[in-house]
Amino acid sequence: MSVPDDAPAAVATMDDDAVRARVRALLDWGGTELDLLSSAFRPCSPEQLAEITAMQRADALPAAYHELLRVTGQGGIGSAIAEIFPGDDVDCASIMEAEDWIGMRALAEEIAVGATPPLDLSGHAVIRVHRLSSFEYVDVNHPDPPVWCFTETAHVPRLEEPSFTAWLERRIGRAIKRRYPLRDAHFAG
Repeated sequence: MSVPDDAPAAVATMDDDAVRARVRALLDWGGTELDLLSSAFRPCSPEQLAEITAMQRADALPAAYHELLRVTGQGGIGSAIAEIFPGDDVDCASIMEAEDWIGMRALAEEIAVGATPPLDLSGHAVIRVHRLSSFEYVDVNHPDPPVWCFTETAHVPRLEEPSFTAWLERRIGRAIKRRYPLRDAHFAG
């Protein structure tokens, strides 16, 4: 099982360029509302993006996810990705294997061991691991795919958001509310 049978069709109304532009607009909004310096946006290099694609066992990444990593895929203290996803494994270093880290996809596969029926991540990219007990993933064959969430306690994936850009917008809105509880955290674009 990779996606439940009642899964909605992927949101594919925008082409790759429109999806990439929406991701950039969301990140610009987040940077403005979170008062981030331009240096907080630490891009992944083309070589890193190629490595990430290989680590995800894909021929290509969805346009929306690729653009997020291309614009701000490097984490670290003060980075935009750390501000938007505090404490989560999302950035380039989390995706890649290291001497003391199995990599985000391998960790997600360990979390999914108890899935009933078994969760097949073929054709999917793991985009976020949260506290070693849940992860979110997307179909790599759509520019702005739905985001699915699997938790080790539920054993069945659930639809998190109808599109990657809706998921990113919600995550940025939450980051704004964390930092500025009284500020409006709705994207006007």
